[in-house]
Parts: sequence; structure tokens; C-alpha cells
Amino acid sequence: MSSIETLIAEIKNDRGEFGLSIPQGLDNKDVDSFRIKFKEYFKTSLDDGYLEFLKICNGLEENGVIIYSSNDFDVNNVLYGIFENNEVWYDQDKENRRYIFFAESGQYTFVFNKTEMNFELLDRYSGDVVEVFDSFNKMLERILKLMLT
Repeated sequence: MSSIETLIAEIKNDRGEFGLSIPQGLDNKDVDSFRIKFKEYFKTSLDDGYLEFLKICNGLEENGVIIYSSNDFDVNNVLYGIFENNEVWYDQDKENRRYIFFAESGQYTFVFNKTEMNFELLDRYSGDVVEVFDSFNKMLERILKLMLT
């Protein structure tokens, strides 16, 4: 079991103690259409790490941290889909278009910087780079650990 799968299992167990579950993974029949939509929308290929996460768990919210899902929806005015959330970020500031936003918390955003070609943890308010990751999976590990704190 990979470290990511282990962290997701920990979150699943924690949620299970309260009678909660994690979202179902992305259905195989939806993978190709999501891959195409992602490439068309963001003008870049879908990261395999993000896709593998979505197959296990199509988005996740825990302890104030949200990893965006493949489909757009909202619950109590909270947006959960990657396309809808990125549109909101892009509307707020045109400079945000250099990023693909994958996740957020009250303090941070987790992005792919299309200019620098790396994954970054940004301060949500200043936009300063807090941490740089060499892969989506390294960033995902950081996000999942944050969810467990």
C-alpha cells in the first residue's frame, strides 16, 4: 500500500468512527471524458497522480481542507469541483490563470504553477510560495497529512 493509500485509509477510518464515509472514486467510464475536459480547460495534460487519487476518492473534505473533485457541485454554498473552483480563482485575479488549483484550506492553496512547471503550496492571502513539490503525489501527501492534523 502506498503512503497516499495509507493516509486515505486513515482518513476513512477517522470518518468511519463518526458514521461518515469518503466519496466514491471516479468511475472508469468517466476517466476518459474527464481527461479530455481537463486538457481542454487547462490546456495541459492531466497529472496521473491526481487521476489516481480521483479513482480512489473523487474529491475529499476533511478538517477544513478540500481536494477538488472531477465534477462541479456545491453543498451549502461550498464549491467542490475543480473546474468551478478554478473559474472562481481566475475571476478573482487574472494572475491566477498561471495556476491550476487542486485544493484549498483556510490558510493555503495547493496548485500547479504552469509557468514554473512545479507544484506549490501558496499562502492563500499573500500568494507567497510556502513550499514547492516535485510531483503531485508529494503535494497530495502534504494535503492528506494536513487533513489528519
